[in-house]
Amino acid sequence: RVLNIKGTPSAPSEYLPDFAAEVEVDRVTSPLRELEAATLALLPRLLNPVTGFKGYPSSEHVRVGPSSFAMYLASVLKAHTGADAALLNSGAVRGHTNYQNTDPPGMLSYAQLCQECPFPSELLVCLIDGATLAEAVQSSRALWPAPCASALQTDLGCQTDATQKLCRVDGAPLEPTRLYRVLLDSYDLQSNPVFVTYAERARREDPGRIPPLDAGRPCFVMLLDYFCRQMWRTSEGHAAHALPPMRCRPCAAAHALPPMR
Repeated sequence: RVLNIKGTPSAPSEYLPDFAAEVEVDRVTSPLRELEAATLALLPRLLNPVTGFKGYPSSEHVRVGPSSFAMYLASVLKAHTGADAALLNSGAVRGHTNYQNTDPPGMLSYAQLCQECPFPSELLVCLIDGATLAEAVQSSRALWPAPCASALQTDLGCQTDATQKLCRVDGAPLEPTRLYRVLLDSYDLQSNPVFVTYAERARREDPGRIPPLDAGRPCFVMLLDYFCRQMWRTSEGHAAHALPPMRCRPCAAAHALPPMR
């Protein structure tokens, strides 16, 4: 609130722009504008799960069906953590961008990643059996093709059938009783009815399956870490895809956990 010399509120229109201040603001924010325009990645051409045609990913219409861009991001997160599968909430991918139309096509900038993944909720690696995983994905998509922000997008190694039932994980047929290391948003762990029921039971009978809700990292931070590491490897002459997966602690011990009774 601005007060004039008499101590009464003043309207902003009473003050003329300060040219020197504008110049200084422009100077100190210039690095930020350069960062926002910086290229983080050149996206690969992928098979669109809806049209069946190959092209650059798109985050348009992410709430009404499988999204090539959301699936790509989930695959990046899966590789970064060493999980067996990764899920993203459709409502958490918000850029509404067709990367065929960027200049050059397929370019992902820092500013675009900020728009796509604005939420700070943390991603966790949980141990989830195949049957529960399949039920959670299928039930979350029950409203499709109507818009549904809570619908779960999978990584590219997962596959669903015509009824949206998950039938393949990590490129192999889904095993209902197998414990999978699944990367998912802590928000979904608290809002998806199937995951809520599973987490409550797991915390009573086998707490090691579900880490604390504050034990993860935000989606944006993990993606930025991955893309920056890939750029460094590329600049050093290594193939970008050669980056080894980074395993977080919940992943490393996954195979040692006993089943819930």
